[in-house]
Amino acid sequence: MAPEKGRFFYSALVDGVFQVFLIDGSATPARITASELDISVVDAAPDGRSIIVSSAKEESNIWRVNVSDGQEAPASRSVNSELWPAVSPNGERIVFQSAKNLSRGSNLFLSSIQIKSLKARDDSPTVLGERGFLPSWSPDGSAVAFLKKNGDLIELYTANPNGGGERLLASGGIPAIGYSVSPYNHIQTTAFSWSPDGGRIAYISNSNGAANVWTVSVRDGAVTLVTANTDTNYSYNCPIWSSDGKRLAFFSQKKAADANGPANRSLSII
Repeated sequence: MAPEKGRFFYSALVDGVFQVFLIDGSATPARITASELDISVVDAAPDGRSIIVSSAKEESNIWRVNVSDGQEAPASRSVNSELWPAVSPNGERIVFQSAKNLSRGSNLFLSSIQIKSLKARDDSPTVLGERGFLPSWSPDGSAVAFLKKNGDLIELYTANPNGGGERLLASGGIPAIGYSVSPYNHIQTTAFSWSPDGGRIAYISNSNGAANVWTVSVRDGAVTLVTANTDTNYSYNCPIWSSDGKRLAFFSQKKAADANGPANRSLSII
């Protein structure tokens, strides 16, 4: 605010980036910045003719390291932040998410899913999906699964890594993933997992009112309820298949009765 001139400055989102706007008595706010980074107003001069702003930018690239000699080489890098890569089963490609303007963690869930060859260093990545996060290869490398946020819903999709339409597998009730900030590491080992034969994906959903483990058929999208939890005080995460595909392990946590008390955590195998 510049009190002597009656001017009010504020930041608002424009195409996913915070820009600075000015209101000086006019009914229509005037945009005064056009930055690729988030801009926040810190202070304004008393005469209202200038303002002090701050901006933030975070970058990350994907590198590969030879474990025998420690030599490093970039696997993929761009002006965007590249995160959470997964190497294909044959070791020839990586899939990752590319986020623009990562100064806000929420953009983690507005990333594009991209694939790039590990053999051709100058090969440009191929965009597999315009929005998605946490990509994971199928065991045979014929498909990539990932999560996508649509409104308030997180949904599970698959796509052909060689190009092709996305396909919705599971919708509704999938919980958000936890992550740390700078570096952006996801807290759970996984939010979903492929069965060893690639025929099913295990995931967590509270679509029936409480957290449970579900599986979905990659072929026809048929879902199966694996657990029978009805206690809404429990949260489930990290479903992992056994090597023979016959059992599933998952982590559960029950809210403490006392807000200051310890949570009840356990590992289950079914």
